Amino acid sequence: MVLTHCNQVSERELENVKDKIREYNDLVEILESEHKPEYYFDICKGEKVGLKDVQGEVACFSALGHPETFEETLKGLGLTLKQIWRFPDHENYTEDNLRTFEQTRGGLPLITTFKDFVKFPDNWRDILTGNVYVLSVNLKIRGGEEEFNKFTNVLYPKFSQMKR
Repeated sequence: MVLTHCNQVSERELENVKDKIREYNDLVEILESEHKPEYYFDICKGEKVGLKDVQGEVACFSALGHPETFEETLKGLGLTLKQIWRFPDHENYTEDNLRTFEQTRGGLPLITTFKDFVKFPDNWRDILTGNVYVLSVNLKIRGGEEEFNKFTNVLYPKFSQMKR
């Protein structure tokens, strides 16, 4: 079992979650992970942008199960979230959604996730302009990487061959 966003809770909260899991299955291997921001991808220009190159006030939107984790990640990068749009998990975006973002963000950089970007309508380039970024994150296993690799090698043998 892989617990995610472990860097966004206290060690005490993390241990409480592990204890609860062990009440149901004391044999399960519990791994900790965190989402580490890597870079922004400027979707209008098609290029990577460094994390320190986007600063100050921004607007953001997401359709995640727990959008606050994305928002906290942005705040952790030193950004001030002036406008936030939240949608139900797995929501597909409409042209009207994108027009609303474009018309009400007041020229602020607009940031979302790759999970959200793939749900844009095909003509998004006709609607969004300027600084529109997707935050790229990497899932980092905190300790237990050997156990994680064993797990992926068993379940996904083709994947384990690709990693080498």
